[in-house]
Amino acid sequence: MDLYHNNKLIVKDIKIAKSYKTRLIGLLKSKSSDDCFIYIPDCNLIHTFFMKFAIDIVMLDEKKRVIYIKEKLKPFRVAGCLKAKDTIELKEGSVEKYKIKKGDEIIIK
Repeated sequence: MDLYHNNKLIVKDIKIAKSYKTRLIGLLKSKSSDDCFIYIPDCNLIHTFFMKFAIDIVMLDEKKRVIYIKEKLKPFRVAGCLKAKDTIELKEGSVEKYKIKKGDEIIIK
């Protein structure tokens, strides 16, 4: 599946964490931030325990609109939004690079 921001392709073949195992592991096994893009459905709280680098977090409501953004979340931190439905973990700097802001539409197809 691909990730689009305001109808523009951002990530081709984004990883999707559906199972308990893939949700638990997330990006923990990533050795560098170059491949740090994962979509986690039904998730409103994430952690970066044991990660080796910072990431950007984008959380979506049920209409796939951005409602929470946390840039440069360092290792051994927690981020969440009670109103969020889904979470996207992105390579550090992606929010700035793609100009993602609250209210933007995210499409995964």
